[in-house]
Amino acid sequence: MNLLDQLNLVEYDLMSQLGNIHGSIENRNIMILKLNISAKYARIHKSYHDVYHSDQNGEALKRAIFLQWYAASEPMAFIGIGDLDDNVQKSCFTFLKDMIDKLGLDGEFKTMLKHYYSVSEWYFEHYFDFSKISSYTEASKKLLDFENRGQMGKYWRSLNK
Repeated sequence: MNLLDQLNLVEYDLMSQLGNIHGSIENRNIMILKLNISAKYARIHKSYHDVYHSDQNGEALKRAIFLQWYAASEPMAFIGIGDLDDNVQKSCFTFLKDMIDKLGLDGEFKTMLKHYYSVSEWYFEHYFDFSKISSYTEASKKLLDFENRGQMGKYWRSLNK
């Protein structure tokens, strides 16, 4: 089992724990912090960053960018992801810029980024010039396979229902 598969399993465990937390937003936040769910997500985010840094695994970068966008776009009480390391986020955007400039993005990544940008353009503009994103053509989300891809997969599967 490779590291991405292991991280997927850890994410599913965290999502399962999150599903068992109920109550007010304040109580949910307290339990998320008490159970270290948000701290574990910060480590997962860093792990995706490190995997991409060591072997330019595009899947790892997709997951890292998703987690940081999701953390900025949704309350911790609902997704379990709290503050992520700002330096790691900046580094992921540097990796993304390099990927765009040198290798190009696959259709799936373009679809993801266009969607993320349409939901939270303010977040991307804080870190990165995303003027190219608006020119991407969004592919059908139903054509993309999101099984065994952590919280990112769960999110995209929910859009396909």
